Amino acid sequence: MLSGAPGAYAFAVINAPSDGTVATTVSIKGQQPNTTYDIRLVQGVADCFTVDAMVTTNGQGNGTVHGRPSQK
Repeated sequence: MLSGAPGAYAFAVINAPSDGTVATTVSIKGQQPNTTYDIRLVQGVADCFTVDAMVTTNGQGNGTVHGRPSQK
């Protein structure tokens, strides 16, 4: 979900294989050009405010970030 940002849309691909890692790809489209957005993968109440990645949009307002695997 894209929260607090006007624009078109966003999506995430979350991969959680049985080895206990989590890897993500987040793509945002049609947002403010040349703007940095915080990305959060919330894994529980205590994790709500952790910024896991940041993505800066290009001149068309599109951006993609690939998250490194982390422990669940």
